[in-house]
Amino acid sequence: MATTLSSGGDTLTATLHLGYTATRRGRTVMHEILGTNELAVTGRPAGLRSGRRELLFRDDEVAVAAVEMLSGGGIVTLADTDRPVFNMTFVAAAVELELTNTRRSWIVRFDFQELAP
Repeated sequence: MATTLSSGGDTLTATLHLGYTATRRGRTVMHEILGTNELAVTGRPAGLRSGRRELLFRDDEVAVAAVEMLSGGGIVTLADTDRPVFNMTFVAAAVELELTNTRRSWIVRFDFQELAP
């Protein structure tokens, strides 16, 4: 029951995986054929996942370390023992840190681009 972030030998554990939104952009190419109502279609597989994640941390130091890890420009691996579909290697961007209303937990939000395994 854990979500971990790993990069460069460091591993951090989140308290809870709060949110996940992902898109796989289509790369199929379509061209109209002049003088007809037909299309020339070249089917291609969709790209890798990109999107946004939200992780909850109860410890200030771990939350700040997660922001530093995600902001460092390096490759990060996320592993979730409850939902393996979330597992991926990625690079992060637009990292945010928010103190919750209870002032006892931190939310780390970030955009991601999955990398090929």
